[in-house]
Amino acid sequence: TVKEWEEAGVWKRLYYRLYRHPAVLIPVGAAYVYFLVYRWPKNAAEVGAKAMLAHNAAILAYLGVVYWLAGWTGVFTLLFAIWVGGMLGVFLVYLQHNFEGTWWDRRPDLDPNRAAIQGGSCLDFGWVFDEAVANITKHDIHHLVASIPSYRLRGAHRELEKTHELRRISFPEALHAFTLKLWDEEAEQLVPFPKERRSVAVAAE
Repeated sequence: TVKEWEEAGVWKRLYYRLYRHPAVLIPVGAAYVYFLVYRWPKNAAEVGAKAMLAHNAAILAYLGVVYWLAGWTGVFTLLFAIWVGGMLGVFLVYLQHNFEGTWWDRRPDLDPNRAAIQGGSCLDFGWVFDEAVANITKHDIHHLVASIPSYRLRGAHRELEKTHELRRISFPEALHAFTLKLWDEEAEQLVPFPKERRSVAVAAE
């Protein structure tokens, strides 16, 4: 939030600037999430340690088969493909929640339905893109009813638009969304990083 940013020290601000930069967020974030975090996620205790270990063992066994069939070239090709897919996933999910006009709140006041509809969006990148990513661009309704299968998301989204105002984001708007970094709790909107140098100069005058 803007308040947390104002209270943060130099190193924390630098860390957050790097973390929120697309050049770090997308490639590094994808590798971190898909190769590390998902190997032992937060809900591992609910799933069970044995299940997680078995899952990871199965992945290693699969990589072993790939190595046996295609050597290191096959292994690195597979890992590279996963990384590229992960970058696309990070790109999509980031934009589907970080956009101009989004909504955010804290628990216990958080309304899940409002968060899904107003805090999520539909990326309007065209029919071909929708098909390529199995309609996950309809992220708002996916959060509203996660059980809807991908092939029904487009139709369900079309029906929901008859009764609700849903946010559609074009590609130019999506690129602009990368400039929005902090949540202003008073204005209830995402804003860019403050221009600190200009603020300091004005204060000095």
